[in-house]
Amino acid sequence: MILKEILNKIVEKQQSILLSDSSNSFNAKELLASLSDTKLNIRSFYQEGLYIARIDDKGFLGDVLYRVK
Repeated sequence: MILKEILNKIVEKQQSILLSDSSNSFNAKELLASLSDTKLNIRSFYQEGLYIARIDDKGFLGDVLYRVK
């Protein structure tokens, strides 16, 4: 799954959560509108209620992209 699909699912479910990176907090709709296609196409994993993390080339969890608030 890619970041764009995860964010779309959050928007479709109308979940009112904030996703925070190291400096700011956003809702999923804001991220969909502002992130580049390159960033939106990052393979990612959503651990509901906790975080969205990058999946590396070997299929392992990598950096946490956004924490759920």
